[in-house]
Amino acid sequence: MFKKILLVLVACPAFVHAEVLDKEPSLPSIWAVGLVAAAVCFAASRFRKWLIALVIPAPLLWLAAVLMELYSPDVGPALRAEGGAVYVISAFLSPAILIAAAVAGYLKK
Repeated sequence: MFKKILLVLVACPAFVHAEVLDKEPSLPSIWAVGLVAAAVCFAASRFRKWLIALVIPAPLLWLAAVLMELYSPDVGPALRAEGGAVYVISAFLSPAILIAAAVAGYLKK
């Protein structure tokens, strides 16, 4: 019995395939945060210009954390390999849309 348990404990790590992308924000969540935050920032900047300072930091920090993980030396190459170009482009485009919406709302008024 002990030998079987030992064999299972030794063999199990060989069957485990660790993925990186399942521990990071998914593509739909990156876009959801970016687009919802962009709409909120646009509306806030149209209503009162000073509200941008209250609304934009949280989603921008969250999206910056995604970019930091993307360029992390230990996790970044695996993320780029597993997520592909779409994940990288989305990670850059989502904060850009957020900032563009805040600026557009600020200038529109």
